[in-house]
Amino acid sequence: MLSFSTSWNMHRHTSGETMVEELLRLGIDTIELGHGLKITQVEGIIKVFERGDVKISSVHNFCPHPMEIPGDSPDCYEFTSHRDTDRRRATKLTSDTIELAARLKARAVVLHGGRVRTMRCYRKALEMIENGEFLTKAYGDMKIEALAAREESGPKRLERLRAAIDHFAPRAAELGILLGLENRERYEDVPSEREMLPFLNRCGHPNLGYWHDFGHAQIKHNMAFLNHKQWLESAAPRLVGCHVHDVSWPNLDHQPPFSGEVPFLELVPLLPSDVPVVFEMNPDAETDAVLASRKRWQQTFES
Repeated sequence: MLSFSTSWNMHRHTSGETMVEELLRLGIDTIELGHGLKITQVEGIIKVFERGDVKISSVHNFCPHPMEIPGDSPDCYEFTSHRDTDRRRATKLTSDTIELAARLKARAVVLHGGRVRTMRCYRKALEMIENGEFLTKAYGDMKIEALAAREESGPKRLERLRAAIDHFAPRAAELGILLGLENRERYEDVPSEREMLPFLNRCGHPNLGYWHDFGHAQIKHNMAFLNHKQWLESAAPRLVGCHVHDVSWPNLDHQPPFSGEVPFLELVPLLPSDVPVVFEMNPDAETDAVLASRKRWQQTFES
């Protein structure tokens, strides 16, 4: 299933109806509701869905966006936060997103797990790359230090994440909704790739799986924190869905596929045949470039 995230054009529309109608004119009839949508935009999308004009593959948490938070901030509340109030709010908003997904007959809800906020590994690594220190001894020392700090900090955050999932996963299962924990671009995010599969197994929820973001994995690959192909090979059996976008070195992501460094020809055959594939484009991506990449994708992988 090839889908398209509203993250690309939601900023151009105050109305959810006109947002979806723009996509329909481009021949896109299956969409993911991206994070950041306002409740008024969601209401318009529901109208188009109820007319039978569009299908919903997935919904990205939080959706709709919390009214008290300005802008598009999917990590405004985190399951891993040390604040009880933030964790409760994140859990409530996720429960609401799951109910919306069921109403729209979506297959899955995409989740961000959280992060170790005290770490700044991602920013430090980028600074060293920009300063010409990539793969130097200093860069290696930074990685070793980051690995040790992350290993020490991870278990407490994972327990907080598990407590939240235990709260809403049973209701999602009752509604027939799959939950996909997304890989993120920063090493300080939770779960890490090393933690992901053991964590899913420990949680034991049959409707909980892994959501693969090609761009995020490629950023970690570029920064020497991950082997993209090896990771996808190991995680493929637990896949719920994936976000597709390309990356220019080292971390310019959400670009049209085939415009950057992600080796799609090598990676896409590793995907199970039945998972949703969601184009998640930067709002600045030109329409012609996006449509050309979509056409090439269909000719390459769906013919």
